[in-house]
Amino acid sequence: MAWRFNIDYEMKEDGIIYKIVKPKDADRVADMFMDVMLGEEPVTKSKNCCYSNRPKGVVKQANDIISDGISLMAVDEVTDQLIGTRTMFIIDRSQIESDLPRRKTIDELLEEFPETHAYLSYWCETVMWPSDLFKQNPQINRLCEYYGLAVDCAYRNRGIAGRLIEHALNVVRIVNCDAVVVVATNPRSKTIYNRLGFTVIDQVVWNESEVNGKVYFDNVEEPTMTVHFKLLK
Repeated sequence: MAWRFNIDYEMKEDGIIYKIVKPKDADRVADMFMDVMLGEEPVTKSKNCCYSNRPKGVVKQANDIISDGISLMAVDEVTDQLIGTRTMFIIDRSQIESDLPRRKTIDELLEEFPETHAYLSYWCETVMWPSDLFKQNPQINRLCEYYGLAVDCAYRNRGIAGRLIEHALNVVRIVNCDAVVVVATNPRSKTIYNRLGFTVIDQVVWNESEVNGKVYFDNVEEPTMTVHFKLLK
């Protein structure tokens, strides 16, 4: 994979190192992306979706995001165990005028991803499409999309997710981002984004959201997916 950005960032706190994901770390970060972030996500869990077979389209998606070069990882300072990740990528305004692809249809997404992942991607793109955000915010030229947040179950309730998000804000400022956008599907992450000054700009109510006349996610424990936005300048 070719890295788009090549930056250094590393902070140590309470025995945990927060640092930029480098090429040598890509595989284990991609594994956590699929096993923890996607595998334990409330929407995918509602459909008993499993990523253990490493679907080709999802692997490519994870690698494309990680290879942007700004994603973060949290590792145990002593053991080097990977305990958390914050995957994210950058979109420039110039891209929407040149090479950013159009929003995909559900049929196109179903050809690329497993069914549950395709429907989740469809709704993420519906409420968080970069072209729409640039049109709504003419003052921004570089946007960061937070895509995945994961913490190993043995290290939860220690504030690691919040610290990953805070360090991610430091990183995106280093690469001169004007704003950050993210979808949140569980109450813990929603609380963190609200605490850090993100504004809710849209939401999907799962049991009311139809695709081609059908509600696909009709039994999700967390009833909404919210879109959170933060200007940095």
